[in-house]
Amino acid sequence: MTVLTNLSRMYDLDDSTTLIDQHAGGCMPVKIIKPRTAGPHPVVILLMGMTGVDLALCSIGRLIAEEGYAVAIPDLYHDAGSKASALPADFDEALEAMHGIREQRAMDDIGATLEFIASRGDMNTSRISLFGHCLGGRLSLVAASYFPTQFRCIASYYASGLETCLSAFGSLDIPTQIVGAGKSLFACEQALGRVEANLRQHNQFVERLSYAEASHNFLDAGCRNYDPVLAADALYRTFNFIAANTVNDTVAA
Repeated sequence: MTVLTNLSRMYDLDDSTTLIDQHAGGCMPVKIIKPRTAGPHPVVILLMGMTGVDLALCSIGRLIAEEGYAVAIPDLYHDAGSKASALPADFDEALEAMHGIREQRAMDDIGATLEFIASRGDMNTSRISLFGHCLGGRLSLVAASYFPTQFRCIASYYASGLETCLSAFGSLDIPTQIVGAGKSLFACEQALGRVEANLRQHNQFVERLSYAEASHNFLDAGCRNYDPVLAADALYRTFNFIAANTVNDTVAA
């Protein structure tokens, strides 16, 4: 039996973390996972859930990078005091950290990430997509509204807290995939339905995936709600969606 211990060599990926100086905003870590080839590679900005940039999120980033993308994962907790040096220890602490994120501050962080991507010759700034779950699912929708010309598409998984920002999504006109978890306590199907209705008023490229038996964070391998079968199915569909809208010059119907 052969034991593989160096996955970066197996998939020939480069995995590094860069500190972006935001002056008064401090330094924000951005994890970059990408193929070692020169590129420029299409880009996926992967936005964290409420537990931050943890091992489960980075494993999703590796899976995306294996598809040929440069993945940028900004640490949106970087200015949250003690949260910058340690991941939330339990669910209540994670929830507190999530609600402590100021939306404008998160948009500044995503803007800084976009500037960083533009400074690199190995990343294709005309082919950037957004992917997020939980907190990141909401922020991906908000960011696409805030930066209306920057992204090719969005994949938003069981986005939490949507009720506070529904009006922001009515003007989104880029391909958007909304993924629901039927048993989620934080991203109810009714709220996702309202988001979908708002989007469809001006957006002909809206795809809704619903997993009725899934719980919140079914995508997250570090969570007890993780469902490997549903996660694999959802990621397969999302990778196809991103490829159709980011790699190719056409958009998905």
